[in-house]
Amino acid sequence: MTVQYFDIAILGGGNAGMTLAAKISSKTKDKKIVVFEPQKANTKSATWSLWATESEISILKPFIKGQWQKWKIVTHNSEIIHKSTEHSYIAIDSSKYLKSYERSLDKEVTLLPYHAELCSESDETIISADNKIFKSNLTFDSRPPELMRDGLKQHFIGWEIETEQDLEDIDTVTLMDFTVDQSKGIHFIYALPLSKNTILVESTMLSNHVEKDVWYESSIKKWLDVRDISIKKHLRTERGIIPMHKTKQRFSKVINIGVRGGAVRLSSGYS
Repeated sequence: MTVQYFDIAILGGGNAGMTLAAKISSKTKDKKIVVFEPQKANTKSATWSLWATESEISILKPFIKGQWQKWKIVTHNSEIIHKSTEHSYIAIDSSKYLKSYERSLDKEVTLLPYHAELCSESDETIISADNKIFKSNLTFDSRPPELMRDGLKQHFIGWEIETEQDLEDIDTVTLMDFTVDQSKGIHFIYALPLSKNTILVESTMLSNHVEKDVWYESSIKKWLDVRDISIKKHLRTERGIIPMHKTKQRFSKVINIGVRGGAVRLSSGYS
């Protein structure tokens, strides 16, 4: 069996993996780099949100789909609104971001559309993908981590919708609205008004067990109904499961990054 050699291997071409590949390739031109990612960037329909300064916003501007300087947390007893002139809360289109970073990669970076598995390590890491063997001197792993069956998770389903009527208060993000069903775990609605007629609404829960899709979807419908928001068009659906527990390190010489590397804060689900 033919063995292919690389200086650096990156398993997973999501946010962490693709950003790292782009940064390394921009700093050095003499390293052979391979990125294993089975899913095409244009099929990764997700919204990444973060607080950003003006300088960061200028870099991310081509990918920004929403920007706010006010955000709120809602309970049955109160509504707390925070605002900042130094940091904005922004939402990024993941597909646009990843496609742009793919295009920026140096010719020494090889993108392979394969699922990859780590086999062993010594002075080099041995990787198996598409019935082929690869070896690398330095390996980064950003694949989704294994979930503990009974471990705490943050899990969600989100709908991006076009509304029949204009939305109110579109300059404020709802980070957490706890005025929803709490019978299954810590549950809140996360809502990003992207325009006067477009909003992303996510039903998010912290618990040990993931529910059936209908549970999250029903929560979204109820939240919209209470606010008299009618759906004109369902644009797309997002879903995710984020471990809120520590992940295992299988290989001592492989560097875990992204969610696998513990980038997510266990207290909030933000990274």
